[in-house]
Amino acid sequence: MIEINKDLDVVGCNVTIWRYMPINIFLKLINNRELHFHRIDSYNDKKEGTLTTIDKKIFRYFSNSKEYWERERKRHYVSCWIESPHELALMWHTYGKEGVAIKTSVKSLINSFDHDCDHKIYVSRVHYLDYDKDSSQYNGTPINILKIVFTKRKFYEQEKEIRLLYSYYNSPEGQEEKWYNLNCPIELMIEEIRLAPGITMENEIIIRNLLKRNKIDIPVLKSEI
Repeated sequence: MIEINKDLDVVGCNVTIWRYMPINIFLKLINNRELHFHRIDSYNDKKEGTLTTIDKKIFRYFSNSKEYWERERKRHYVSCWIESPHELALMWHTYGKEGVAIKTSVKSLINSFDHDCDHKIYVSRVHYLDYDKDSSQYNGTPINILKIVFTKRKFYEQEKEIRLLYSYYNSPEGQEEKWYNLNCPIELMIEEIRLAPGITMENEIIIRNLLKRNKIDIPVLKSEI
């Protein structure tokens, strides 16, 4: 279930969000009806979930141990979405070549997890920082370790990311899972499926037949680009 954390950046329910993906990931999403959450220390950006220079001073009462914060990074899993009222060519090129983009709203995303009382999930915008000059504890609001997970370096600012966060603390050290797939009613989560610019006829047929076979009635539109 998605919970509100007053210290995080609360996102309006009507905000439009997208998730771009290659066709093989989309097929898994539909067949398994599960949303993928990836451990933050496994992303290409090795600064994901790390402390800024100022954060190291703020959180010194937790621990100055590098090992402590490396363990902390292995406890957080995220699902990443893009905030935009329309398609973005850069996101197609980066994440969805010949694939699809899922279009939905924050409200639909929240509703799709209402059934799940076993997992506590947070949603917030990502804040983009200069890790030498800024802190994850923005706007002087109360210190909250979760804010670290909702920050990235300014190099990624064009993504305008909104992410879901699932934190799991019960795995023995060194045995943390690289990802979690959480059950999600596809019909509630997805408002529209957009086909990539230049998608092949073969892939379009695969996608439409998959939806038909799974009796999923969601609009499928071609890219406007």
